[in-house]
Parts: sequence; C-alpha cells; structure tokens
Amino acid sequence: MSAIEQSELEHWYSISRNRVSGEDMQRNLSISQQKPGFCTGVLAALVRETRQRLDLSQVKFAEKLGVSFQSVNRWENGRTKPMPIALKQIELLLQQMGEQGTDILAQYFGKPWG
Repeated sequence: MSAIEQSELEHWYSISRNRVSGEDMQRNLSISQQKPGFCTGVLAALVRETRQRLDLSQVKFAEKLGVSFQSVNRWENGRTKPMPIALKQIELLLQQMGEQGTDILAQYFGKPWG
C-alpha cells in the first residue's frame, strides 16, 4: 500500500472514530449514509461483487482488508455492515483494478472512474 493510500485510510479511520470536525464528517459520510435506502443487502452485494471480481475467497479478501473471515462472511450474508474504513478500502481496491472495477465504483459509489 502506498503512503498516499495509507494516509487516506488513516483519514477514513479517523472519520469512523469521530475525531474530525463536523464539517469534515459531513463531507465524508459513509456510503451507507450517502445514498438513501442503501441497506445491508446492497452493501452485501458490493462486498460479494468486489471479492468475486478480484477472484478471492472470503478468507483471502478478509486478509487483504485486514479483517476477519467472519466479518466478510457476515457482510456478504447481510448480517452486519462494513465500517466506513472497510468501505474505503474496498473503494481503493476497485480503483486499483482500473477498467475492471469502474462499473462497480459507478454503481455503488456513484463516482465516474476511468
């Protein structure tokens, strides 16, 4: 992971821990708050599609994100939602995929990449 990516992840981590100003928090809302009705099922699909696009098992995907296998399994089964830091890591993984990740980025993050 590059220094820039690490810095961005640390920024998102601080947001998830409410260590930034209200203005920054408003500007950097998590994906689940940005889109009305963005429910656990949609997040489950995002996690599953990203993992499958990367051709990784739940175990390998969890390792890549620095979380437990159980977390990935719960996300994909809609039992829990990923923390904002995990969503940011997923977004970064999709960006690193280049062309292959643009449709998922556009669908779930509403960003035109390419």
